[in-house]
Amino acid sequence: LKRLKTGILTLASGKTVKLRYAITDGEQLKGLSGVMPEEFADDEGLLFFYKDVSPKRFWMPDTYFNLDIFFIDAKGKVKQVARDVLAHPGFNETLIPIARTETVVCRHVLEMKATSALSKSIKIGDVLKWTSLSSNR
Repeated sequence: LKRLKTGILTLASGKTVKLRYAITDGEQLKGLSGVMPEEFADDEGLLFFYKDVSPKRFWMPDTYFNLDIFFIDAKGKVKQVARDVLAHPGFNETLIPIARTETVVCRHVLEMKATSALSKSIKIGDVLKWTSLSSNR
């Protein structure tokens, strides 16, 4: 996570979230896989920044905390929300299936801890704005 570009996300309420961007295919494929709960704060989010609007469906292999997942259009409006998507430590689906979201046509996707009060305040129709972008590379 430390190597990802960072920024600030402003919620409809005016409150802010520390943001990390998943931009490359590799960053998006990894997402929050392998990240421990103590490595990702309740006031943080991971924004999957895509170039195009397309159908997107997320799943949770090798995750260690539940997530709220927000599907966002090209103008920053929240189109759909998947709440409390279950973590799935490891990649093995033999005993317990890996949680998957429904497929949503959108531009970007935001992941936040399901335990976050900031995450719980975001709802369908809210407009989110990312206000800065820096590079830690």
